[in-house]
Amino acid sequence: MIIDFHTHTFPDKIADVAIENLKKSSGYENAIGGKISDLLAEMDRAGVDLSVNLPILTNPNHFDGTIEKLFKQNQQYDKIISVACIHPLCENLTEKFKIICDMGFKGIKLHPFFQNVTLDSKESMKVVELAEKNDLFTIVHPGTDASFIGIDMASPNRIFNLINAVKPEKLVLAHMGAMEYWDFIEREMCGINAFFDTSFSMDQMEKGQFLNIVKKHGANKILFGTDSPWISQVKYVELFKSLDLSDEEKQLILFKNAKKLLKI
Repeated sequence: MIIDFHTHTFPDKIADVAIENLKKSSGYENAIGGKISDLLAEMDRAGVDLSVNLPILTNPNHFDGTIEKLFKQNQQYDKIISVACIHPLCENLTEKFKIICDMGFKGIKLHPFFQNVTLDSKESMKVVELAEKNDLFTIVHPGTDASFIGIDMASPNRIFNLINAVKPEKLVLAHMGAMEYWDFIEREMCGINAFFDTSFSMDQMEKGQFLNIVKKHGANKILFGTDSPWISQVKYVELFKSLDLSDEEKQLILFKNAKKLLKI
């Protein structure tokens, strides 16, 4: 079984425009289109059984309409599970988390850059606290972001501030702990109480460094992820399967750890 814990899709009406805008701001080329149909087709090619969709709420006033659409999407598709999106500046957070739980979501997504709220702000910490209280995982974009060069919203220091203050048990740090901070991750962050996912990192660092981080942090705290549509699932599945890891380590990373967080 293969679970891709880090994918993105967009509503059909805006998918093409959204991808073009992100290409311009980040300088990245997409591997596939941004529609759900594009992801489903790529999953078939790559042999991925389940993808976790990570929507980002950029406007705190759009929670109600967005969460309803994501709920309906989860009812419609068996092979794609969307997490809930919430903004740290949303009003009545406790009530919104009740809605999220009542709708059956398993986790939430925070993106400090696109939401313009630092990871260690009191607002972001409150969101992670409420997620923990409601037995939900929180997946965040840490490190750098190509669309926001030179801006610090989620550096390792901010990660440590969040972890020390909240002490979360279900925190997922995308991009192998912190995008482009992999030397620091390897030296200072392996072993912290957080999951890392492999999205947009496995082919961005030396294979030896990637394997060393896996070994030091523990395969039981690593999740397979791609960052589709920016990274090809076919490419990442092939690359991961070629790594010098034991069968048990590969199974933990490919699906066992994810199943626990998703409660499946």
